[in-house]
Amino acid sequence: MSPETEAMWKMLSKLALKANQLHIAERCFAALGDVSTLRFLQQTNEIADKVSQEMGGDGTAFYQVQARVAMLDKNFKLAEMHYMEQNRIDEAIAMYQELHMWDDCIALAEAKGHPELDSLRRNHYQWLMDTGQDEKAGEVKESEGDFQGAINLYLKAGLPAKAARLAIGHPEITNNRDTVGRIAASLIKGEFYERAGDLYESIRNNQRALECYCKGDAFRKAVELARLAFPVEVVKLEEAWGDYLVQQKQMDAAINHFIEAGCSLKAIEAAIAARQWKKAVHILELQEDSSAGKYYVKIAQYYASTKDYEVAEQLFVKGGHIKDAIDMYTTAGRWEEAHKLAVECMTEEEVMALYISRAQELERDGKFKEAER
Repeated sequence: MSPETEAMWKMLSKLALKANQLHIAERCFAALGDVSTLRFLQQTNEIADKVSQEMGGDGTAFYQVQARVAMLDKNFKLAEMHYMEQNRIDEAIAMYQELHMWDDCIALAEAKGHPELDSLRRNHYQWLMDTGQDEKAGEVKESEGDFQGAINLYLKAGLPAKAARLAIGHPEITNNRDTVGRIAASLIKGEFYERAGDLYESIRNNQRALECYCKGDAFRKAVELARLAFPVEVVKLEEAWGDYLVQQKQMDAAINHFIEAGCSLKAIEAAIAARQWKKAVHILELQEDSSAGKYYVKIAQYYASTKDYEVAEQLFVKGGHIKDAIDMYTTAGRWEEAHKLAVECMTEEEVMALYISRAQELERDGKFKEAER
């Protein structure tokens, strides 16, 4: 069959169903080779023909026929409506059961107070178990209040985080050491360290909780817990948090954690990497450690590049790099500032040696007028 012919049969089948011409629709699906739909339509036509013979009139208007046509169109709510208009709740429930639409089946049974509701729930649960739908079966158990059963199924389904979420909210579960141990082991195996930390914290096993938070890079929770349970660990954790943020290229966020940890040099480096120059200067000016001096040059070079010479000069001088400040001014052609700084900070011999050295450099570069100055 060519694609064009197939498309024509499909179009005709839709029109025939819409017009309740079910025998024509049956012929269309036979031509298309759609065996399951053909069989369903044959059964539908048998019902329509039987009703027509027994009661007279158009058998396609019969509620069962209309419901089955709606099912063919996958409009199951319309099919349900046709059944319910005739108060045929059992037939609507049977439809949903055959289609394995258990949620709709049970919702309808609940709404109508069906006497077989408990039996339907058991059948639904058994079907979920038979088809290996452990998570869904767990949700059924949870909705029924069987939390232990739900947790067992979530673990079986490889969903320890879902099991932990349920356990944390129910003390009767967290009081069971065996259950908590199984959930925690599954969480750690799946590398859900933060969730394992939450679970351990809920049973007040703070040491294990802290270990899990750190493994899962959940430093906010780790620090909050440490403030309450392990105050001496806070400083170390703040530094680890800063290191983690640097790894994640979140330099700006890392700065304050390094400050909290008293790691000033790391804070300065993070501020420079984040291009937070003013913050870097502020931290630097609070330092008494001579090893921080090297950062003055780095920051001064930035200010020199933005032509903020006054700030750059102050930083070069504070860092003990007066020659770099003078070079900055001479390179920028600002001879008066260069001379003033040289006279203020150097001996006459040093000034002379510096000028001669600079003149020779300029001469080599072919900048004779500048060398003459």
